[in-house]
Amino acid sequence: MNEEFDLRAPTHQLLQSLTHRSSDFSAALEEVRRRGDLHDAVRQVLAEGSTEARILSLVAIQGTSSNSATAELAREALRDDSPKVRCRALSILADQRDEIAPREVITLLDDPDPEVQVQAIKVLASMEPIPIQLSRLFSAPEERKRITVIQVAAELPIRSLAAEMRTAVRDPSPRVRAAAVKALSRVVEGSEYELMEALHDTDEHVRLCALENLNLENLSANTRLIANMLSDPSPRIRIVALRTLEKTSHHSLCGELRPLLDDGTDTVRQAAMSALASAGCFEVSGDLHSIAMGTNSDRDRVAALDALLKFGQTYLSPLLHHALRDSSGRMRARAAEVAQGAAHMLLQDLTELVVKDPSANVRSAAVRSLAKCSTAALTPLSRALRFDPQKRVRVAAVHACASFADLAFPYLIWGLEDPDAQVRQAAVRKLHNLNPARSATHLLNLYEHEGNEKVRAEILDALIISGTVVEQPLQRIERARTLFDPGNTSRVMTTWSRDLTRYPDSPGLAFYNTGVVHELDQSSAEEPYRYEVDGDQLRIYLGEQLLDATSFSVTAENCIDAYGVAHDCFRLTITRGGHWIGLEGEPLHLFSFNPQ
Repeated sequence: MNEEFDLRAPTHQLLQSLTHRSSDFSAALEEVRRRGDLHDAVRQVLAEGSTEARILSLVAIQGTSSNSATAELAREALRDDSPKVRCRALSILADQRDEIAPREVITLLDDPDPEVQVQAIKVLASMEPIPIQLSRLFSAPEERKRITVIQVAAELPIRSLAAEMRTAVRDPSPRVRAAAVKALSRVVEGSEYELMEALHDTDEHVRLCALENLNLENLSANTRLIANMLSDPSPRIRIVALRTLEKTSHHSLCGELRPLLDDGTDTVRQAAMSALASAGCFEVSGDLHSIAMGTNSDRDRVAALDALLKFGQTYLSPLLHHALRDSSGRMRARAAEVAQGAAHMLLQDLTELVVKDPSANVRSAAVRSLAKCSTAALTPLSRALRFDPQKRVRVAAVHACASFADLAFPYLIWGLEDPDAQVRQAAVRKLHNLNPARSATHLLNLYEHEGNEKVRAEILDALIISGTVVEQPLQRIERARTLFDPGNTSRVMTTWSRDLTRYPDSPGLAFYNTGVVHELDQSSAEEPYRYEVDGDQLRIYLGEQLLDATSFSVTAENCIDAYGVAHDCFRLTITRGGHWIGLEGEPLHLFSFNPQ
């Protein structure tokens, strides 16, 4: 239960009652920071308050303008019984470097609490010049201190400690050596010699850190060094070396990569296949065929199949007929996925999988590949749509049937009768996309007795966009939801059009500040809309075609998200409506959250 503050109470009493659980904690913090007796009150709380009150009283003075008074209180708190209070005091002193001497912090390097030691090292590392005690920590008897000072030196970074870092690479402790190797590139310029030395370290983890660091430093220049690690006794290191070399695609490495096809570790063999294919080592295609058709593990066979796919369909096609009959469901599923490029030659094989295979993964993959076949594929696809016991196979069949345009219309009607709402929803969307006018009657019939709100919302959207009048539209709360921006570049994240009448899971339209309007239907491969702002006009494009040029306005409002939580948001109103998405003659409203 939230605690409340009496904001009129004396400052020390207010500080005593500070707790993060209080509903008006921020208001109380603001109030005490405005008062002239704050520092005196903090001193009183440090003497007699609870641990949480002492910590939060230090929070209250952190960042205040009175540097000397704040630093003096922080120095007093360094002697507090609680390590959490001492850590907070050190963080304050890190901001008050001009007010403290190194000796006040150095004593805490031997603090019984490890976190206090770490914070003390960070404070010393922030000082200028760097105290000599910090460099002496590289030879401290405690392994944790040596690792911590290395990590802090890399985090800041502190290049004046380059000599100490080079020495740490030869530390007796493998954990210290590994930390030093990771930090080398951030602290030491020209650390190739130390990294080469670390590649021959007796400890596997140190060698692995050195290998990963070489990858970051200069991959092309270090190709030969990395190739030497292919013979390392550790499978982990051989795998990292293979995956690193795969990025270079050097055909000259084929001779060194090929022996790893016979490695004793399966994951090494699979990484070798991928690296050989990426390097264009076509001379190993026969080896890969043998592996894919042999008695190796199913993971080996799948890896060989994927490697041949990189060589091109010519190398893969002769193998697919056999792979689609493999004893492993994993292999059959992967073969069915990659068969799309040669689906017209494998119609019978794919049909057998759709009808008979016991694995839903295999049947789904085969259904997706049949979408690339001739119209003869409609027979097995319609069978999957009507009779497959797994809904994900039936959903895949809906999408696959839709690729045959109007020919698929009667089959998609069956999807409207499916017992699963997800299949019906997919069928509604595809029918509407194929032929809005022809599908309207069927959608109205379904709308009258449909009990699932998501399906009803999908139908309603389709009917509204096609201009069909609905006498009793659904009543929904206006909702909004933040969308995921994969580029992490958006300033506002939008939800749906038509005053948010779509159901909560609809992705709708997203305006990103990258200048692109994304129609975020995961099942759609449509080209995203591009937009430009020119003065007071918003221009919407599809490719190079100008779809709309209209005035717009943005107003601050309050939106409810899909979980019923209120957020500050913006309403973007496109004045002339969005005829480019099927809405005519009325303003188009898009809502976007104000990101926190």
